[in-house]
Amino acid sequence: TDGTPIYEGSNFISQTNVTQDRSFWLRSRKISPNIDTQIGAGTVIDAGTSSFLYCTYEGVKNQYIFTVEELAASGLTGGPITALKFDINSVGNYNPRLNFRIAIGTTTLSAATTAYIPYTSLSEVINNPAQQLNTGLMTFTFSTPFNWDGVSNIVVTVASDNGDWGGSSGGVKSHTTSPSRNTYTYADGLGIQGMLDRTSGTVTSTRPNTI
Repeated sequence: TDGTPIYEGSNFISQTNVTQDRSFWLRSRKISPNIDTQIGAGTVIDAGTSSFLYCTYEGVKNQYIFTVEELAASGLTGGPITALKFDINSVGNYNPRLNFRIAIGTTTLSAATTAYIPYTSLSEVINNPAQQLNTGLMTFTFSTPFNWDGVSNIVVTVASDNGDWGGSSGGVKSHTTSPSRNTYTYADGLGIQGMLDRTSGTVTSTRPNTI
């Protein structure tokens, strides 16, 4: 019946004869390489404390969880991930964004907690001392592709420290999740290493639309 697959796999062998009077619906979950997949299509403009472009403190750190179910539903299959895209509505007071980092890894967690997954357990894929920002879809290309196993949840940490604060924060197009899948924190005077080393934060249901 519609919505209930009779078979999932690479090869299907029919138990009865296939004739012109029989109909089959085929759907592939495999996506072609270098094709974008998107998680979240919300219209919320997050320019508050849970935005990775928050400017009211010198340093900010966000950690996002993407479940394997979300990733599979978007069409993503196991293999190398070479970049992330965020839909930036406004860049905020600081452009470039200093000491900008992105790291990625896998986790057994399917929901955010106040405890961060340690940065040292992830693969750092962007380390830019002065990350130039632009509005619209912005691509953050990894220095080294991250090879996703296709069966694990993914965790992404985005952090920066400008050594200064004030002015308007940048806004990122976002959506809400249930359960919450974003842990964030902000602080002054810690420098980027201090931000990366922070072990706890606040949980929110707001997460950026991510491609």
